[in-house]
Formats: sequence, structure tokens, C-alpha cells
Amino acid sequence: MIDFSKIKTSKKEMELIAKIVDRVINKVREEEVQMPIPRASLMMDLTVVHHKYSLRLNDMLEGGDFDFFHDIYGIIKHLDRETGELKDCFLPRYAR
Repeated sequence: MIDFSKIKTSKKEMELIAKIVDRVINKVREEEVQMPIPRASLMMDLTVVHHKYSLRLNDMLEGGDFDFFHDIYGIIKHLDRETGELKDCFLPRYAR
């Protein structure tokens, strides 16, 4: 099980993660499709992946839709929520 008490995330990083999730939510509303997972779950997923893979959060937030959503849906699909590892050789494009 992922121990969130051991994940150190700065206020700035959490703000960027929240903005990334807002971008997902806004696009979902605009396209009138169903949100892939709850907001809180996506926040936790991105926090864990950022901790393990050092996401370039600002680049991700400002990136084009194709690469942005490749990473978002890839993380949702490939994240092992027990270990925090990405499965199936998936690596986000915005990982360092």
C-alpha cells in the first residue's frame, strides 16, 4: 500500500497538480464525456507518479492536448495503486 505520509510534495507542486486536474475536468466538461476517475483519485495518482518519476509538472500543464492526455490516461491505466509503480513499460512523456 502506498504510504502518503512518506511522500513529500511542496505547496507549489500541489498547486500545479491541482491545475492539471482542473485542466482534465474542464476538457471533460467541454467534450461532454465522463470523468475517467474521481478528482481526488487523480490528484493522488499524479502525486504518486510525480514522486516516483519526477514529472515536469509545469511543462505538462502547458503542453498540448495530445501529449497531456497521453500521460493522464496512461497514468490512470497503468498505475499500480498498491505499489505506486507504472506497469506495462509505460513512462509518461513528461517524466524527467
